[in-house]
Amino acid sequence: MRTGRSRPRQLVGLQQAGVDLGVFLPQMGRMTSGVHQAVVAGAARTRAEGIDRWADLLKATLPSGVVRDVILASPA
Repeated sequence: MRTGRSRPRQLVGLQQAGVDLGVFLPQMGRMTSGVHQAVVAGAARTRAEGIDRWADLLKATLPSGVVRDVILASPA
């Protein structure tokens, strides 16, 4: 999300809007860490379960169409 504003300006804007940065920033850090851990765990689980399981999950979650077909056909 790029707005053309620098990060310090964005933080000042949040603060001026009444956001308590002393509460917000640690919570944001915990959420970011949790998302990162979930992604890492998901990647490890996918590797452990193999490509076929990944393809099955992709087929179950992504609507059929050109995008899904290209992803499934990719050797990567």
